[in-house]
Amino acid sequence: MLFNSYTFIFLFLPFVLFGYYALGKIKREFALAFLLFAGFFFYGYFEIDFLPLLISSILINFSFSRIIVNISQKSFKKFVFILSILFNIGLLSYYKYADFLISIFNDLGANFNFLHLVLPLGISFFTITQLLYLWDLYLGIAKEENLLNYSIFVSFFPHLLSGPILFPREMFEQIRNIKIEPIAENFAKGFAFFSIGLFKKVIIADSLVPYVNFGFSSPSDTSFIMAWLVAVSYFLELFFDFSGYTDMALGVSKMLNFNIPINFNSPLRSTSIAQFWQRWHISLTQSLTSAIYMPLVKFFGKPSFLKSALASSVTLFIVGIWHGAGYGFVIFALLHSVALFVFQLWKKYRPFNLYKPIAHFLTLFFITISLVFFRAETVDAALILLNNMFFGDIMLPARLSNILSDFNLHFTSGNVAGLLSWPAFLTAVFIVAFSPPSQKIVKNLTPKSYALAALFSAMFIASVLKLNSFSVFLYFQF
Repeated sequence: MLFNSYTFIFLFLPFVLFGYYALGKIKREFALAFLLFAGFFFYGYFEIDFLPLLISSILINFSFSRIIVNISQKSFKKFVFILSILFNIGLLSYYKYADFLISIFNDLGANFNFLHLVLPLGISFFTITQLLYLWDLYLGIAKEENLLNYSIFVSFFPHLLSGPILFPREMFEQIRNIKIEPIAENFAKGFAFFSIGLFKKVIIADSLVPYVNFGFSSPSDTSFIMAWLVAVSYFLELFFDFSGYTDMALGVSKMLNFNIPINFNSPLRSTSIAQFWQRWHISLTQSLTSAIYMPLVKFFGKPSFLKSALASSVTLFIVGIWHGAGYGFVIFALLHSVALFVFQLWKKYRPFNLYKPIAHFLTLFFITISLVFFRAETVDAALILLNNMFFGDIMLPARLSNILSDFNLHFTSGNVAGLLSWPAFLTAVFIVAFSPPSQKIVKNLTPKSYALAALFSAMFIASVLKLNSFSVFLYFQF
């Protein structure tokens, strides 16, 4: 079931809100159990075949957690903890990376048969959520003994398929102490978040899809200008699609009186690769910083700049390949980890400070190029598009080409924009350049914010009227 569907907006969400608060008046546990089954139904509606996998993962990891808590012998506790980590990494690797690893071995001369596994929806998110809990449990930061609370933590439907990644201690505290009664302010802010997210997804991101798909499916047909428009359009599509999902997740959670992590903070205004990852997919970066970066720094022993930079680069490489299996994702991860290392060297030894607009341009320039590998179907396709981005023909509209020929200036004529939706593209650029992040806009909402209320209502209505096709979120594939 998709957030951007009539079924979710007008059937599932109202039913869940009504049932949740109605049962909350009878007994708290009834409402929480209803919320759990809503999560299972939400997941099963999309992929019923993998619902048993989700439930099994929850039960197995909860069992691991209880064993870890109840064992007093440190060596055995550590053994069970390592076993639980290997189970989750193995489960994720089997579904997500098995065929890619087979392709690597086959490229080296082996002849293994591909498994052709279907990636279970949301497996990256519900697996990393539980890995973080096991890590926090082992460190004594978080502990949950109630199976119902733990199951809600993992299967909480607003975040289940594409995040944000939930932080165990904060989420368990909310589940234990949640106020199960409607709060007008939370409904208003929830609607605002949801409207912004729906607008981002339906009006902006989906409008850029045809142009992006054409460019990446036929990279050899792109000119210099078109190749750049395709690459930039994909960057914008990815941002508005993913941040749109996050905003909708924040909105639905708010309506249920839950606060989940903010995942974006104007990342396209970053002036360095480090700042970008502090503002993009914040919950993932923070999670892996605590679970990978900090242990690596500790493992390396005596602190030093080189060790810290290496730990940062390794962490960012894992962030990159977490997104998917394929040579393109590996190249993307390597580019970002190397870029972070170079940035840290520059930060320590820089002979001069970069002018802020130049630093901003270089950051976006690098990320746009790296995302070509992230999106392209093959590395060869990525290289073709990149070649056209730097060495492609200058193509201008035929009418303009005829005018310039009078001045003895000749360009290849053709349709530069093609399927590009200029209103969506320019709106996206304007929002990226001038609009504050969603959380700051919603924070300013008061009962007398009539202009904002009208804006959110208009965004919601316009988005609903455009809901005429099946369009999944990009991060569902990760």
